[in-house]
Amino acid sequence: GKVSFAKDGTPYIEVSEAAILPKGMEPMVSVLQILLDPIGMSNRRVGLLGVLAKGYDSHGKRLYFLADPTGAITLGRLPKLYPKGTILRINGLVRQDENGLPELADIEIISAKN
Repeated sequence: GKVSFAKDGTPYIEVSEAAILPKGMEPMVSVLQILLDPIGMSNRRVGLLGVLAKGYDSHGKRLYFLADPTGAITLGRLPKLYPKGTILRINGLVRQDENGLPELADIEIISAKN
């Protein structure tokens, strides 16, 4: 593509070539992208890379988080348990938890490294 300018001077990108993503390839995003646009990212399958962290909520319920340099997001049920500090590459569906905050559900582990 190339950058062009509209008559009012607004820049835009002119797409010269487009390709369909192969099925099963979710776009990799950062946690910050999900946190900044939770409504726009809702019900989208995305890929994330981060470190597994564990904690507890105010009611003592165990929580799992995926942290990257931009933030942390709550994870739904994991298909397999991993120790904290494990580097995970995962695919999942962006949903909202009971408090309306974004979380990742229907998680598929692509790779894990301790």
